[in-house]
Amino acid sequence: MTTCSAVKTNFAADRILGDKIIASLPTVAAGVRAQRALLGRVVRYLVEEAGLRQLIDIGSGLPTASNVHEIAQRIEPQTKPARPPIAAGRSA
Repeated sequence: MTTCSAVKTNFAADRILGDKIIASLPTVAAGVRAQRALLGRVVRYLVEEAGLRQLIDIGSGLPTASNVHEIAQRIEPQTKPARPPIAAGRSA
């Protein structure tokens, strides 16, 4: 069974809750993997095919691997995350 405990890019409390969710709804893990794969395909298309070099990630802000800008920069290192004013004040 896939567990959140093996992932180290989030907080311990997130991993504990994630493990509980997966234990009660085992199909959630496959859904999350499918969503992340879709995100990768969309970003790849936007950077490779549409030629975008600046992307806005309007996400939940939860720590995760392979965020939009990370995927985009692996494809085209010159790609930059756009920082809308509301997000710019909160980012590190």
